[in-house]
Amino acid sequence: MPNNTGMIFGRVTESSGAGIADVDVTLNFILGEVALGELRVAGNDAMNSYVRRATTNGDGKYVLPFFWDSVDIAKVTAVPATVSILAMKFWPNGTYTSKNQRGRAILTLDIKKLIAVGYSNLPNSTPDAVNIAKDFYVSYKDMLPKHGVVYPSTPLLSTEVFGLLGRIDVVLW
Repeated sequence: MPNNTGMIFGRVTESSGAGIADVDVTLNFILGEVALGELRVAGNDAMNSYVRRATTNGDGKYVLPFFWDSVDIAKVTAVPATVSILAMKFWPNGTYTSKNQRGRAILTLDIKKLIAVGYSNLPNSTPDAVNIAKDFYVSYKDMLPKHGVVYPSTPLLSTEVFGLLGRIDVVLW
């Protein structure tokens, strides 16, 4: 059985709202229902590599794709998943500024088939979900090909596998 895909995306900013370039963003963990535990995540469908880290672009945006074990589906069907990321800005003098940030990811169709977004207010209707997907595509389309996502590369409606999607913004300083 193929494994499921996921994507965490967002912006790393200063408190003024200005994006911060060249920040490393790493996925720490994804937790489903507390009683059922963490999801097993990896950097490829074979589940034999680590989730790669993402680096923010000039606007502070990042996209962090990953795979998660399809047997963990029960852990995320009843509640949104809790996601933890680490954002680190390394300085030329060898120091760094870092922040752990948690957010939510929602269960939706596989991101390779439908680009959707996890907002704090989850969509209540199909038109709302479509508008969120369009917003995501317009904002992040320049970054997706670097991660193997070519839109639209497959039919938009498919229930073959599920995906986890979430947006986590970080104010680093």
